[in-house]
Amino acid sequence: MNERQLISDDVNFYIMKFEPEVQKRLMEIRFSALDIFQNVEEKIYYGMPAFILDGKNIMNYGAYKNHISIHLGYDWKTD
Repeated sequence: MNERQLISDDVNFYIMKFEPEVQKRLMEIRFSALDIFQNVEEKIYYGMPAFILDGKNIMNYGAYKNHISIHLGYDWKTD
């Protein structure tokens, strides 16, 4: 994880409202994404955790009753 990235308390609260197994999976997604994306802002966006880069939403993820979803933004680049 990049040293400039901050862990969001709002995202912590979002994750902690789920059952332990779901929390574990959400944290795996969260920290995997933080390892991949550089200099992102983490926050709740449209009711679920999101990663914002240069003002653009590049990824959301969330847990639901029967599934976990990941939504990638169309502006994400690897360079």
